[in-house]
Amino acid sequence: MAKTPRTLGQVNGHRAQFIPIHRQDNDTPVAATMVLAIPMSVEDVTAALMSITDGMSRKELSEVLGDDNVVRELAMETVFGLGGFGLERARLDLAKVKPNSWDAVRLTLVRDCAADLFGGRTRGRIPAPRKPKGVR
Repeated sequence: MAKTPRTLGQVNGHRAQFIPIHRQDNDTPVAATMVLAIPMSVEDVTAALMSITDGMSRKELSEVLGDDNVVRELAMETVFGLGGFGLERARLDLAKVKPNSWDAVRLTLVRDCAADLFGGRTRGRIPAPRKPKGVR
């Protein structure tokens, strides 16, 4: 059996590979390669990660969110799998999360991770306080 082709994605200079869902166990020959640059907000990435982590335990979520490469791979694979309409639906569903639920806790953890990895924050680093004007 032939090896399933993987695709390469890149987020803010970090590369990750994943199996595009339409190629899983697909024996039709690859005829072309498509390259897209998809604009993503932190909320878009959060929605994708909330979709893929639905049903995970706290331990499972902690393991996934603790590995930056896995998070990038899952985010790219999920965005690809959901497509634009599915991603929009997942993003709108974030507003339906009930306060004080496991999903609310998961949303906070996932959103923080998305902001760290996709929104330019530095994971685990507390920013230095700003100096008052005139102080060097």
